[in-house]
Amino acid sequence: MQMLEATTTGHALLDQFPVRHVGQAIYVQAELTESELRYRFRPMLERSPTAADSIWLPQAIIANVDSRENWQAIETLVQELEPTFAIFDPYSLMLSGNPNEQVDQLRLLKLLNQLRFVYGVTVMVIHHPRKQRFDGAGDAISSGYEDSGGSRAVVEWAGTIMRLARSGHSEKQRLVFEKGRTGDVPDLDLTWDDDAKLFRLPEAPTTRQDGDGIGLDAIPPEGIAAVDWHGRMQAVLGVSRSTTQALLHRLVGQGKVEFVDKAKRVIRRRP
Repeated sequence: MQMLEATTTGHALLDQFPVRHVGQAIYVQAELTESELRYRFRPMLERSPTAADSIWLPQAIIANVDSRENWQAIETLVQELEPTFAIFDPYSLMLSGNPNEQVDQLRLLKLLNQLRFVYGVTVMVIHHPRKQRFDGAGDAISSGYEDSGGSRAVVEWAGTIMRLARSGHSEKQRLVFEKGRTGDVPDLDLTWDDDAKLFRLPEAPTTRQDGDGIGLDAIPPEGIAAVDWHGRMQAVLGVSRSTTQALLHRLVGQGKVEFVDKAKRVIRRRP
């Protein structure tokens, strides 16, 4: 929902990530009635009049979009609205075939590629994973791509995979980047704001104006392990680890810091 709002308004996602292409968006879903959908979107539509005018929400459940009739309706909609962004939710109900069969998935993915390469639409599919398991500390046990279930066709098709998981025993959620074309991005700890019905990043420290450049001095020229950098920043600023994670992500997003070894999580300043 927040991605739809950011795309249509141009407001940075999570107040952090700039939007490169602002435009119309469509949301195709197969689980909620129209009244349920409007209720869920109401807080966002009330605070963002631009989004209300720029997001197409279905008046009825739309499933099996790979059927000829439904796909023709989707394609006609895309031709009329010329959206920048489209979400299909959930992926399994967009299929008229068996989600465990690669041939059935490939039929749908081929159609979604038409939106991407013919109409220039950024496509997101929401794919519910297998039921999550937790270890003794309450942290989610991840099997990476294997959590997606069904055929691996959609995993191989996707350019970026983001997984939302519970963070320990808390109410926080962790956004994990399993796969991406946009470079190395650290995982994000998110907090749910129940009043606004949206996720928020932990507030980054602002000991300098707008927080620009905080933490760069703690990175030596040869680089440093991210865990060591987090420790230094927590000690210097007196903040939590989740706050330093938000700060590191800000520096990466601003192009001031890069990962030189993602496996070992080594960071350095960009030249």
